[in-house]
Amino acid sequence: MSCRCCECNHGEHNHEHHHESENYLLLIIKIIIGVVAFVIGHIFEDNTTLCLIITLIAYVFVSYDIFINAFKELKNGDVFNEYLLMIIATIGAFFIGEYHESLTVMLLFIIGEMLQGIAVDKSRQSIVKLVGVNKSIAHLKKDNVIIDVNPHDLKKGDIVILKKGEMLTIDGKVVNGSGNIDNSNLTGETLPKFIDVNDEVISGSVNLDNVLEIEVVNEYKDSKINKTLTLVEDANDRKSKSDKIIRKIAKVYTPIVIVLAILIIPIFTLTKISTLTESIYKSLSFLLISCPCAIVISVPITYFAAIGGASKKGVLIKGANFLDELYKVKNIAFDKTGTISEGKYKVSKVHINEGINKDEFIENMILAQSLSSHPIALSIKEYFKNYTCDQSKIKNVNEVAGVGMVVTLNDGKTLYSGKKKMMDEHKIECEYVDNAEYLAINGKFVGYIVVEDKIKGSSYEAMKSLSKYNKILLSEDNEKYCQKIANSLGINKYYCDLLPEEKMKILSSIIKDGKTMFVGGGVNDTLSISLADVSVSMGIRGSEASQEYSDVVISNGDLENIGVAFKYAHKTRRLILENLICIMLIKIVVMFLILFASVPMWLAVFSDAGLCILSIINSMRANTIHK
Repeated sequence: MSCRCCECNHGEHNHEHHHESENYLLLIIKIIIGVVAFVIGHIFEDNTTLCLIITLIAYVFVSYDIFINAFKELKNGDVFNEYLLMIIATIGAFFIGEYHESLTVMLLFIIGEMLQGIAVDKSRQSIVKLVGVNKSIAHLKKDNVIIDVNPHDLKKGDIVILKKGEMLTIDGKVVNGSGNIDNSNLTGETLPKFIDVNDEVISGSVNLDNVLEIEVVNEYKDSKINKTLTLVEDANDRKSKSDKIIRKIAKVYTPIVIVLAILIIPIFTLTKISTLTESIYKSLSFLLISCPCAIVISVPITYFAAIGGASKKGVLIKGANFLDELYKVKNIAFDKTGTISEGKYKVSKVHINEGINKDEFIENMILAQSLSSHPIALSIKEYFKNYTCDQSKIKNVNEVAGVGMVVTLNDGKTLYSGKKKMMDEHKIECEYVDNAEYLAINGKFVGYIVVEDKIKGSSYEAMKSLSKYNKILLSEDNEKYCQKIANSLGINKYYCDLLPEEKMKILSSIIKDGKTMFVGGGVNDTLSISLADVSVSMGIRGSEASQEYSDVVISNGDLENIGVAFKYAHKTRRLILENLICIMLIKIVVMFLILFASVPMWLAVFSDAGLCILSIINSMRANTIHK
């Protein structure tokens, strides 16, 4: 008994919305015909045969798809569904002569369905607006001629023209032109970013200035923006535990309600509480108000609205089940690089031991780092970009994750470049220096480079907002540096000098103490991300592996958005409880009135449809939070 409006396949997104427009038009036509038939039926109320014919024709036109859906559900093994309840109740109303009631019931039901569809579609549109892609046109430059093509048809290496005010729908690299772009669609960065030739540009970027020529690096299907849109639109397919439990309860609850509705007829007739006709009428009304539609529909819509609202703030939650897990989190384990810190390493000092040739030191340091993709290695290579080295001298490379590089050259020379831990492991004597990348040649220490990574300004406020959680730092840095960071940020505990596999072991022990979130983003964080109860990847530009395996992606890399994710999780839980309590209380009151007072059948349906609409309106509040 799911809300059909929530089921959306991203690949057929535009196609489905075209059909949704047609469906809304058909529903409006049905409502108009139903209302006209209802009025005509009342005008000719004295002519029972004419009234029956008009009402029956309108009833069939209004409700034929409900019969089709009921049949489909029966084929799928869902015997006790809301469609079947509607059919039993309305056909029963015809048999006891309540023609108008029967038509009114169906009209109210499809009005409720239409309003539900509009509500869900509005939430889905807010998700699509997150990335705001107009996928219809890309300007392909071919043989100095500009051709308008579908972005799906672009290939790697193609050159596209991005005009002022247009959005890029593929990931690319600037080959001609410069100017400012707006990345806020994906990263939440409010300030424009200046780009020039050879700069990378992610899909979703809006050109604010001059015409740019951009080479396609990732085709549309592999672009950041498509992956983001697919991630969020598919999120509702991952059902929460609450959702699954409610649906299981509904499958037991519905047959019990049908049995009770049947028992009302003999019990109330034999005890002379009501006549046989009145008892049947009460039974049918009881059946309608008992329908668990409002409960079953409101739960997934609450999750869907929350996921949509979070996505607008750059917090991409991959499924309803992860909102449940977020609510239960006790511990938060943080990686440092790119999470707490900016992840933008810069060389601040170069120290070369006396008697060591400067050019020799630089050449060997570059050779040691040349085949590494670690951010520290990249920053060192960038710093010495005006120097050249002959990589053909390299014979063998061994990169020890979180420690450093051991590189053997063709002339038999062995280079050791890495942290103090590497020097200690190879019994190479050297002094300790904060954030130093050491270099030793054939076991002899020759110098170091200090590479610093600034703590994000937002990390301080973020840690304050997470004061109720147990915060742990897991870092590959030395103890002195980790202690300094932990003290300045108010982190409860820290673990230092960790290799990726050591992070996993410590994380496993933390998880035993309660639900644990891990926050990271680098390639080395993938193992920890796959282990945590809730994993968070920082930044849309982070490691693709970490984004793939993580449960939540913070697109702008701002640590304060962890608190935003928690707020959505808590608001979702509160709204679901509000809906459940309100729905059950009102249903119980109306059930009592149906049994022991004179309540028309349409009021029972109106109560149920009204509850659906009210619960949906309340659920849609999950779309927004207040800081």
